[in-house]
Amino acid sequence: MKIKLTLSLLIIVLCESLSVAQISVGAKVGANLNQFNQPGTTFGFSGGAFVKYKPVSFLDVRAEVLYNQQGGARQDYYRDYSSIGGNVSYVNYSNRSVVLHNLEIPLLLELSHPSFSDEYISPRLVVGAAYGMNLSAYEQHDKMYYFSNSTIPFANTSDETENVGSNYTQNQWGFVAGFALDFTSGDQTCTFEVRYRKGLNQLNNLSYVVPPLDGLPGTVGQQGDLYSSSLTISFAMTLFKF
Repeated sequence: MKIKLTLSLLIIVLCESLSVAQISVGAKVGANLNQFNQPGTTFGFSGGAFVKYKPVSFLDVRAEVLYNQQGGARQDYYRDYSSIGGNVSYVNYSNRSVVLHNLEIPLLLELSHPSFSDEYISPRLVVGAAYGMNLSAYEQHDKMYYFSNSTIPFANTSDETENVGSNYTQNQWGFVAGFALDFTSGDQTCTFEVRYRKGLNQLNNLSYVVPPLDGLPGTVGQQGDLYSSSLTISFAMTLFKF
């Protein structure tokens, strides 16, 4: 009796899956509010494509391929050149802002109540994970040069951009959770989504390396574990359904 009941339930679920299963392909674009586990936020851009599979009426499985800007502000630090002599005693870096240019692949589950399956507006809960590959990283900062010659105590430069890709790990993992609204009209579906991404692995290649990897004199303020987080607001549109 139990075996027959189990088989009946499996058949019902399979039939429902076959009746609603479909694949959707679309594009999306969004804006990010980014932060490391330090004070200060930066803005970023995200955009790419997605493919969505609906096995049952209340569940969608979505995979995305995105260009995603992450990052955040960093604390001040300085490099001490006093041990090698010369005119420059040390250089202080301030007002630091880092942008990580990532290729990201999120894998997400979208959960909705079956009662919304035929409605024009369908709210959804979004959860999942994301893998990001850091393609490059750039830091914008101000520099203050302190000289050994007391007649010229210091000089300042502003808004300099430095390639700092080697300072950050290439592989980045994150947990994703959020909320989405689907707006359906005919065969077209548009989605407004707000989601939060929390970095799971430490990103700072200089976390325990002093002096830094570039071989220059030692730094103070670069070390320490670094984790990223992002709040993303995005708009997506389904282009094809199969």
